[in-house]
This record gives sequence, structure tokens and C-alpha cells, in this order.
Amino acid sequence: MARDTKYDILFEPIRIGPKTLKNRFYQTPHCMGGGSEKPGFQAAHRGIKAEGGWGAVCTEYCSIHPESDDTHRVSARLWDAEDVRNLARMCDAVHASDALAGVELWYGGPHAPCMESRAVPRAPSQLASDIDPLTVPMEVSEEEIRELQGFWVEAARRARSGTCGGARRNECAASCERSAPTRRTTRCTRPGSRSSEPATRPSLPCTSSAGQA
Repeated sequence: MARDTKYDILFEPIRIGPKTLKNRFYQTPHCMGGGSEKPGFQAAHRGIKAEGGWGAVCTEYCSIHPESDDTHRVSARLWDAEDVRNLARMCDAVHASDALAGVELWYGGPHAPCMESRAVPRAPSQLASDIDPLTVPMEVSEEEIRELQGFWVEAARRARSGTCGGARRNECAASCERSAPTRRTTRCTRPGSRSSEPATRPSLPCTSSAGQA
């Protein structure tokens, strides 16, 4: 049966930044238990979607640093070269069907329990996570914001080196929205400011830097 012409636009290429999708079908990031530790499972699952016609296929949320370790839950990771190698297998499977591969970069802030890495996450406030009350972060200093920016930039570069062309920044689940500074949760330490003023949200420049990597 012929396709209704009103749907033709869905099958037309569309340019997003430096990349061009072959159609308008974009598989948004979603979890499925593959992560970076099960590269065959990850590649097969995403590859089948690309084979079915999706123009772009993404990973689940992808940890950018050991401070953002979400164990016991399963995320993808881009901590080092081994993670790049494992996720590159997914990229190859997606590219085989002429689709683009994307990755959702994630820094968990106060919501990353770090049960495997044993690192201590950083966040706008030292208050415990409202998702996992046993997770207590360090309050990030103004000087440390540049270091966090570096985490995002390096992860974006690793993603690109593994041929994941689209680096989507996940802020909603990280320290930007759920733990955004408020009068209740933070002290403002800017010179000349009142202590009741909410501090500047630190994670926004982190993600904008990653977008330029």
C-alpha cells in the first residue's frame, strides 16, 4: 500500500549540526542493561534498531567519570580507552545500516552512589541525594568547576574517537536540575553577595564546554 504523502517529510534527510540524519527517526537514549561491560549485547540491540530504519540510535545514559559511577544500576561508560573500544562495537553495528550513533553523557552529581569506583561525587550542595539518601556528595567549589568541565570535554572527545557522532548532554538526571542551587540548599560565596542568594548553577558551563569539544 502506498504511503500517505503527509508522512514523506519523516523520511527526508535532516541536518543537525555537522551531521546529517538519513531520516527523521531518532531513537532517544534509553536503558536496556547493556552498558559498556556487555559490548556484544549493546551492539546487537542498537544495531537491530538501525537495521530497522532508524536514522540515529543512542546509548543509554553514559557516565563520564568514576565520580559518576551509578553501580548498582547499569549505565554505559566513557571513562577510558577500554570503554571507547567496547562502545565502538555498537557504533560499527549502527553505522553498518547507514545510521548515526549517539551517546548521552551523564554526570550524576549527588545521585551517583559510586559503589564500584568508591569515588566521592561533587554537587552544588553537600546535601544527600533525594533519590538515594545514602549518597552524600561534596559541595563543589568555584575552582573545581573547571575540573568538572574537563570531565565533560574529555568524555565528549572519547565519544567522538569511538565514532559516536552525537554527544547528547543529560542534565535532568544529573546535578543541574534535581539539585540545582536554591536558597534552601546552598550558600552563596561570591564576593559582595548576600548569603541568602542562590549560588550560580555550576554544571551549565560544563555541558556547554562539552558541546564545543
